[in-house]
Amino acid sequence: MGLTPLDGLPGGSRSGSIDPSLIFHYTSHATQTDQLPPSVHLTHAENLLNSQSGFKALAGTSNFADILSQDPLSSEGKLTIDLFLDRVSTYLGSYWLKLGGGTGGVDAFVFAGGIGEGSPQFRKMVLDVARKGFGDVIGGLDEEKNKAVEDAGDEVVVDIGQDKSGKVRFLVCMTDEQV
Repeated sequence: MGLTPLDGLPGGSRSGSIDPSLIFHYTSHATQTDQLPPSVHLTHAENLLNSQSGFKALAGTSNFADILSQDPLSSEGKLTIDLFLDRVSTYLGSYWLKLGGGTGGVDAFVFAGGIGEGSPQFRKMVLDVARKGFGDVIGGLDEEKNKAVEDAGDEVVVDIGQDKSGKVRFLVCMTDEQV
């Protein structure tokens, strides 16, 4: 997250990082549709990026759990998950390089917030993608610990990795985003 929640990963209704010229597209060159007024104002563009984008625009819902629970997964749901995994892996790769990677610079991958705390399925997806990129340097996921995070009681940090033998650990940190 940067100055505002729009920077970074896409969210339930937020676009995440975008090409800054998109604002000019919506404010200067907007086409008329049933959903857009003839002249789109900056406040409307801000509303679109903050309230009508992200998962909501891609899959029709801002609830990521609903997207993951689709059986079978819709093409919109698959696109949303693939886009989110792509953006997460972009940040992982960038931070991995900046911090020195497996040479002692990265201690842990930490999952937090609604999706990070609440979705064992998504944590596994992220770590599967990371293992493809980083290999054995990051260690493995303990499937049982990953599924049992909700049962952790008062624990603030839950280790969901297989081992701690000098490899990058996988942690879930319980947060209260409202505070």
